[in-house]
Amino acid sequence: MVVKYRDEIVALGTTVTQGEIEQYRKELAPEDFKKLIDSGDLEDWVIIDMRNDYEYKLGHFKNAIPAGTVNFREVPELLEKYKETFGNKKILWYCTGGIRCEKLSAIVHKA
Repeated sequence: MVVKYRDEIVALGTTVTQGEIEQYRKELAPEDFKKLIDSGDLEDWVIIDMRNDYEYKLGHFKNAIPAGTVNFREVPELLEKYKETFGNKKILWYCTGGIRCEKLSAIVHKA
């Protein structure tokens, strides 16, 4: 067995503290997420599947669009594109385990 020490579980080239994650984390209860999707009233919302393209193709939530990545490290480069594309819409994104979305929430607010 080989054990390696990593400074970050999800390395994006920028450090995010636990305090920043807690400050910017916004969670939506599963039942509220389901209500939003089922309502079809997504005029003010964008749902982004932050998993890679392979995972998106395996299955995703109704009306979700893919993040457009092969690797999560590409996401910071896409943030400006998301701002231009989606304007003032509220963005709801989801990840497989959550740590990526939590870290990304802090990065977006720091930018």
